[in-house]
Amino acid sequence: MQNAVTSTMKRSSLEKQRSNSVTFTPTPSRSGFSLHPLSGSLPRRQLEVDSTSGNSDDKTESENKVSQDEDAFRKGFEEGLKAKLSQELTELRDHQNSISQSLDHMMDKVDQSQQEEEELLSRPTRLDTIINYSARLKDFLVQHNWRTNKKAIRNLAGLFFVFLAILVVFLSPPLNVKHVTNPPQ
Repeated sequence: MQNAVTSTMKRSSLEKQRSNSVTFTPTPSRSGFSLHPLSGSLPRRQLEVDSTSGNSDDKTESENKVSQDEDAFRKGFEEGLKAKLSQELTELRDHQNSISQSLDHMMDKVDQSQQEEEELLSRPTRLDTIINYSARLKDFLVQHNWRTNKKAIRNLAGLFFVFLAILVVFLSPPLNVKHVTNPPQ
């Protein structure tokens, strides 16, 4: 499509140059030399001024031909321009769509990260949990009279040692013992 527009523009500019650059040759006449145009296509203003070019049928035919050429050039130029503009608009729409999609994607990521931050801030931290349990333990310990209640002290000490034993068993590294099926000979 672009080549057609370019070729039409070149053709019209060449025709315009031909019509504007009419060559004149001197011919002898009674009062000296007079100038007559050699080219067949004349501009409109020259056709109206030149009374020696021929009859009026030739003038109207050349005017019609020039106007048809101009109309054809104008139509071709307009169609080419419309096609080029529509292509550029399509490219711009695609570019705008891709930008809006990437923007939506980025906004979703920002919203998601904000929600995650809110969830993390709403959860109690480990320090808050430890402080809460220590407050409960303090309330439990203050509740009893420990000087007279020896049985409760023994039970708590027993639970503490069982807890420590379980902790040592689970946190100790595994033993690397190799089992040999047959003794070496």
